[in-house]
Amino acid sequence: MKKISEKKRENNEEPGEATRIYLTRNEIHLDKGMSTMAKLKDIATAANVSISTVSRVLNGHTTVDQELAQRVMDAASQLGFKKNSGKSTGKSIAFLVTWPSQSPGGSPSDAIFMTSFFNAALLAAETSGYEMVFHYGGADGELSPQFRRQVLENRIAGAIVLGTYYEMERRYIQHLRKVDIPFFRLSRASKEYSFPQNYVAVDDFHGGYTATKHFLSLGHRKILHLAGARKARDAAERYQGAVRAIQEAGMSVDAMPVFHGDFHEHSGTRCAEEIASMDEPPTAVFAGNDIMAIGLMRRCKELGIRVPEDLGVIGFDGLVIGEYVTPALSTIASPMERITAFAVEELVKEIEQPMRRFTKMVLEGSLVIRESCGTKLQR
Repeated sequence: MKKISEKKRENNEEPGEATRIYLTRNEIHLDKGMSTMAKLKDIATAANVSISTVSRVLNGHTTVDQELAQRVMDAASQLGFKKNSGKSTGKSIAFLVTWPSQSPGGSPSDAIFMTSFFNAALLAAETSGYEMVFHYGGADGELSPQFRRQVLENRIAGAIVLGTYYEMERRYIQHLRKVDIPFFRLSRASKEYSFPQNYVAVDDFHGGYTATKHFLSLGHRKILHLAGARKARDAAERYQGAVRAIQEAGMSVDAMPVFHGDFHEHSGTRCAEEIASMDEPPTAVFAGNDIMAIGLMRRCKELGIRVPEDLGVIGFDGLVIGEYVTPALSTIASPMERITAFAVEELVKEIEQPMRRFTKMVLEGSLVIRESCGTKLQR
């Protein structure tokens, strides 16, 4: 893995700067009591059941009433209980996705994004002698029962956290810290957290800046941003990067309209319909991800809007499918496989050498110019 840079990130550092930071554990404050395990009587009190009921549930007896069993599992999870307290004896790494498996507006094309991470994670885990188990966030922001059971049974040695849907991310990280399971993020940690976290991430700010800057260099001044989910930090940083490029060009932020999507294909469809209804439509769209960009281009074709002659389009992620749509999609290509493999390799080191240093790395994506962005403004 090529090292990008080695400098301390200052509190006022702007997003978009490639950074690798190491902090030794004796240089920071760790919360006390994070690995203190709940006792059976604590779980029994919290669940309002007897200690014997708790014991039967935790030992896998199926004769316990389902509602009671769920109360026990909920209480054990909230209290950070694990069997056989201490280092996990399991050889599983949990891959924790922060959005629901059945997101509103989701489509089969969304799975293409996930496989970019999953394949690299599986290969890296298997190479290190671990198995990978996958869990999606719940639509209600709750941990899945399967994940809680695996943690309770001390089968999870470490975790990879993917996505920036804050509520689910917060729940995962809260629980992992409570049960003292090491984890590695595939996104930059928010400043809202007061403790250090391992992560390797793509520079979303730089990607948004680069895509918008390219459109400006082609002569575009009516650029629309098709944004990702409102509660996702990566969507916010991509927008902020686009804003920086607009401001550097001496333009008002108001000159760049924003269509709020949710990272799914149907957002691109709706955006195209909105553009078709405008009296003064944009000449270019920077989409927050490739899936929305593809949905946009497909609907534009149906509506008679030519890409790139009438509308230039740039996406974000660098999914393979972008090469095969017509016109071929220009995009900010993220090094997804590299990021994922590195995170898993570093996590394994953290599992096996728990006094290692914290790692923070941000990698820049690259602009891949294909047909959809055009070569210059045509009107």
